[in-house]
Amino acid sequence: MRWPLASFPMKQKQLPRYPLVNATLPGRLAVRKQPQGRRLGGILLSLALRKAYENTAAVGSSMVVVDAIDKQAAQFYAAHRLIGLPELMRPVLPRRTIAELASGT
Repeated sequence: MRWPLASFPMKQKQLPRYPLVNATLPGRLAVRKQPQGRRLGGILLSLALRKAYENTAAVGSSMVVVDAIDKQAAQFYAAHRLIGLPELMRPVLPRRTIAELASGT
């Protein structure tokens, strides 16, 4: 399975000492309406996070950021431990948390 991962500098206010951080933005993760509710979205997200984590050293990324297209998508990401940053309107997941998820802790 392939999908794009983009690396980009992201402005943030949580750490004033570091106004720009490198983040990875996975390609669009979506499940059509018919198969929703079968945990396919969680599987796609898990695969995307694993791929992003495997490439963090190559791209120098410190987090994954996703675009939540609506409130339901934001709730989905929150249920999967992504953190909503109010000034960005984009849920993020720090690299350390991805490592914990990948190792099963």
